[in-house]
Amino acid sequence: MDDWTDDAHRYDRARRGLAESSPTEVADYVKDMTAELAQLARASRLDLIAYLLDIVHLEAKTTSRKISTSGC
Repeated sequence: MDDWTDDAHRYDRARRGLAESSPTEVADYVKDMTAELAQLARASRLDLIAYLLDIVHLEAKTTSRKISTSGC
């Protein structure tokens, strides 16, 4: 499977909240969704919302990396 197909499969599972979704899959999904939402908020001049979404994006990115490197 290519990267896009892998991502689509992981995100579909994370969206549905199935028990088999790993913490890394959920963190990656949150990371990607908050990046998109922050762009939308910024385009609408919703600066505080964009800022808060950026914070969540960075936390999800950091969490995903920590989980991946710890092997959990």
